[in-house]
Amino acid sequence: MFGTYRTFLALMVVAQHLGGIPTVGAYAVFGFYALSGYLMTFIMQQNYGYSRSGKYKYTINRFLRIYPMYWVSILFSLAVILILSVVVELTGHFNKGL
Repeated sequence: MFGTYRTFLALMVVAQHLGGIPTVGAYAVFGFYALSGYLMTFIMQQNYGYSRSGKYKYTINRFLRIYPMYWVSILFSLAVILILSVVVELTGHFNKGL
């Protein structure tokens, strides 16, 4: 059910951006905020609770879900920058054929 609602809200945003339908997107964004608030409250009540240990478990879960991909993307970006800088240094210019 939430998937259908989110799809409808996303289509409303697209309608404003592409179709020029005024204020539809603002209602959709408000709908996303309301849905997000409901789901976060539901998850906190059902899975973690509002005790100190529940908040700690939630924080650790969010950290482990979000930050490892940040570190992977940073390391990948640094590797690409290093490789490209070596190529530019050796050739004197960036070869688009690589």
